[in-house]
Amino acid sequence: MIKRFQREGIDPLGLGDQAKSQNRHWNEQQWKDNYPHAEVHVNIETQIKETGIKE
Repeated sequence: MIKRFQREGIDPLGLGDQAKSQNRHWNEQQWKDNYPHAEVHVNIETQIKETGIKE
């Protein structure tokens, strides 16, 4: 899904905002140029709170 966002040039996950908050020398044009080729790693942690069927 992230690769599709990159191909379409959209950033609904706010990766650019996250990168901007981590970098003092933010350059929006450089981000737009690099975003389609950026390597993105996702680390997801989940916690199951309940199991079963609710009626």
